[in-house]
Amino acid sequence: ILKDVLADIRRSENYKGNVLYDSSIRYVDNVISSLRSFLNKTGKLEDTLIVITSDHGGMFHNIPERDHISHRLDCFYDELYHVPLIFSDKETCKLEYEGLTSSVDIAPTILKKLNIEIPDSFRGIAVNVHEPGREYVIMENQGRGPCNLETKSIRVCVRTSSMKLVYETEPASIS
Repeated sequence: ILKDVLADIRRSENYKGNVLYDSSIRYVDNVISSLRSFLNKTGKLEDTLIVITSDHGGMFHNIPERDHISHRLDCFYDELYHVPLIFSDKETCKLEYEGLTSSVDIAPTILKKLNIEIPDSFRGIAVNVHEPGREYVIMENQGRGPCNLETKSIRVCVRTSSMKLVYETEPASIS
């Protein structure tokens, strides 16, 4: 795959992308295509729900760096929390959902698509492209390393479709 990407880049005089990023995207595309092809050949594609997501976004769409500038954990830029969430099954159309969702909504959405009762203990809600969804989402982080409310401050963000509130609290042992 890397050789194919490099060959494509050499053909383009005006290439301004990032070879590692573009290669990783092409690799993921290849894996998904191979999976769909396998499922189709074995007659299982019609009975399969494929879910694709990510743990975070990136500040610079073509730079897959994990440094303190492009992969920041101390901020709540929308680019870092706007992640792909794709459901692919026999009923899913090419629809894009514009509402707010949270990662806790993934499991209830899968269960609903599979016609399985959603347990009361789930905090998430099933995403429906024809409904507005959540009024707000809550994000939090304590930066790099293990979480510890007694020794590390926590940053919290409440996000609506039009506003964002960010605040930080001191560790529990200090207050």
